[in-house]
Formats: sequence, structure tokens, C-alpha cells
Amino acid sequence: MKKTLFITLYIVFCFFIFEIGTYIFVGIKPYYDIEMWRYWTKLKQKAPDSEMSHQHVPGASADLYGVNIKINSKGLRDREIKYVKTPGERRILFLGDSLTLGWGVPFESIFTKLLEKDLTNIDKIKTEVINTGVGNYNSVQEFTYYKNEGYKYDADIVMLLHFINDAEPTPIYKESMLMEKSIFVVFLWSQLTEIWAKANREKGFQNYYAELYEDGKPGWEKSKNAIKGMRDLSKKNNSKFIVAICPELRFFKEGYPFINAHKKIKEFLKDSQIDSIDLLPFFKNGAEREELVWVSKEDSHPNILGNKIITSGILDYFNRNPNKLESNKNS
Repeated sequence: MKKTLFITLYIVFCFFIFEIGTYIFVGIKPYYDIEMWRYWTKLKQKAPDSEMSHQHVPGASADLYGVNIKINSKGLRDREIKYVKTPGERRILFLGDSLTLGWGVPFESIFTKLLEKDLTNIDKIKTEVINTGVGNYNSVQEFTYYKNEGYKYDADIVMLLHFINDAEPTPIYKESMLMEKSIFVVFLWSQLTEIWAKANREKGFQNYYAELYEDGKPGWEKSKNAIKGMRDLSKKNNSKFIVAICPELRFFKEGYPFINAHKKIKEFLKDSQIDSIDLLPFFKNGAEREELVWVSKEDSHPNILGNKIITSGILDYFNRNPNKLESNKNS
């Protein structure tokens, strides 16, 4: 009995030491998986609609990856925004995932905020760009948010920042006490996952992403239906709908490995009569090396420069097509 108690206490003691040690380790330098875990536990909650899986906690705030992420009363990383827009102003609703959220980027440097000033300068109509991005969202979740909540903002233009993982299946929201409370367990799981990935290079992310867009894949089919749903609901609400396609940022300079998936997305949008903005050329021309647009060496989310490049691509589109800025609400 004493031996069992001793072993139990020893295990608990070691676990406590590892827990404290992990806190100290990740406190010296932000660690991607840990920061994502903190984002999940501090700023996310289960959504009432299972099609959304999760959503932001209204009013929550946390310092993540060196920047503050503050969520407003309606669950958005944005200023407090009323559903009814100010007369004479232009409103753009931007759907998306963690790229739209602005992961690792200060609020005023997110492309949605940069666009407010730049689009206003085109025709001198004050422009408001609403950021609805939520980390780990796919096309189905983005559409579900739009039809449940986003439509209330009565936007003149609805835009989607499409990323290659938008064709992934919707994650099932799960709560694990150990994973939720223990930073050591999260770190250990992250390391084991990384080891497994290195041991299975042939099943790496390049093949994984390419396979997402094979004909008939459930995720791709659901993604297409969701995007068409955004198009149709936008039309019903007299809002224009435009999709900006962001490339995978780990390899975009030479021999983009996802070019076939990229082309398939563009062809689908064209066939669906949806205007699109291809951001790949802007990244190729806007950065000498891929890592210059990353938040960190382990995290290829677009940093401040990356957000400026996204802004430049969208701005180029509207400069060439100023009529796309005109509202259908007055017609």
C-alpha cells in the first residue's frame, strides 16, 4: 500500500515539475501549438449550431503569439459594430479563418483594417470592413456563420478569403479536461505528432492538401456547396460576392506544389459565376523568400508583410474594377 502511494505521489510530483517546466520553456519563446491551444481554451466555445462546431467567446481577450486578440460583444475580432450601417458608408463583410482573423498580427495591421483606408481612397466613400474570421473554420462553417449571423450586417459586398484547407471536414468540438488544463500534455502531444509526421513524410501536408481536392471528396463537395450558398445568399441580400484565393505560404516562390488544387478552385469559381482574386502572383512578386511573410519560422500564417500583400491584391482588383465597389442596395 505504501509502495503504491509512493509511486502515485512520485508520478504526480514529476507531472507537476514537467508542467512548471513547460510553462517556463514556452514563456521564453512562443510555441505555435501551445499558442493555438491557448487560443482554443481562452477564446473559443462550442457553437449552438453543430455546422459551426465552435465560435469565439464574446468579450474575451488574450495575448497570443505576441499580440493581443480581443473579441467584441458579437464574437468578432473587431471594433464594436452595429448591425445597421451608417448611411452613405460602404460596408464589406469578410468571411474566413485564422488568416482573416489576423493570427499573430496586431489589429490595425490586419488586411481588413488596411483595406478600410485604401478602399476609401479609391472613390472617397468611407468603407467599413468587418472581420468575421475564426481560427480553424472551413467553407461550411463560414457559410453557416454568414446565414446565421453575418447577413444581419447588411453588407454591400461579402468577401471570402479562401485558403487551401477550407475543404477539410468540419471539426467536432470536444472538451478534454487533461488537454484543456495541462500545458505539458499539449506540448508532449505536439512533439509526438511532429515525430510521426517526420516518420511519414510521404503522407505529409503536400499530399494531404492535394488529396482534399480530388473529385468526389466529401470535403471538397461540401466546400463547393457552401461557397455557392454564400453566393446565393449574397444575391438574395443584394450584396456582391467575391472570393480572394490565398496560396499556401510555405512554398509559393518556385514550383507551387498545390497549383492543380489552385486551378481547380479558380475553375470552380469561374464556372459558378463568382468573381475571384488570385493572390498567388502578388505573393510571388511581393516577397523575395517565403519566410519573409510568415509570423514565425514554425508558423506560416501571414505576418504584417503578408497582410500588406493580401491588401495589395484585393486593392488591385478594385482599382481595375471600380464598378465592383458600387452598391446594389441603391438599385
